[in-house]
Amino acid sequence: MDHLSKNIKLLRNLKEISQTEIAASLDFNRTTWNNYESGVSTPSLEGVFKIAKYFGVSVDDLVMKDLITDVNLIAKYKDSKYWEKVNLNVNALVNAITKKEGKSSPSNKANKEFNPSLNEAQMSFKSIEAQLHDLSSKIAKIEANTAKSLATMEDKIKALAKGKAKM
Repeated sequence: MDHLSKNIKLLRNLKEISQTEIAASLDFNRTTWNNYESGVSTPSLEGVFKIAKYFGVSVDDLVMKDLITDVNLIAKYKDSKYWEKVNLNVNALVNAITKKEGKSSPSNKANKEFNPSLNEAQMSFKSIEAQLHDLSSKIAKIEANTAKSLATMEDKIKALAKGKAKM
């Protein structure tokens, strides 16, 4: 449950509801919910299912995925005040890193438009697209080799059937 605590906090903030509100909606104690968000404790399996259903995400995504990089989630909550805050925090971090590494930092306009999650998703998509292209090429070669092998085997079988094959 590597990502559970981060994800439930992110989802709650994107919905712009308090810990008290979410805890009441899901029949949890507010302190218990706070412990889930802070990673002090984890909900039961039943609790995880209840949380996933409430937020409309799969249990697998809730527990195993870093939802801050989920493009569908970004699209769903793009107008959330919390999402704007996340982007501003990421932009500040990017500026700090680029200054530390001696690189020039992006312009303010670029910072406002900067969406690391979308950029990461686009890079992942391009990587997957390239991998699919490579796999398609490999499959085509395998199919061609298989067709040649089958033709050779058919010729040998025909020759054996006629009694002309040499062993």
